[in-house]
Amino acid sequence: MLIGFVAFVYWMKQLKSFNDNNEENRKVVSHSFLAENVQGDK
Repeated sequence: MLIGFVAFVYWMKQLKSFNDNNEENRKVVSHSFLAENVQGDK
């Protein structure tokens, strides 16, 4: 249980640091047809 909790806290800390640095590309979608309305690619 302790190892799982420590790993969870570490992972959340890493996700927060990536979020704060805006390192994630949030414009990518899983299917191109979903992006038509979002990005205006028609």
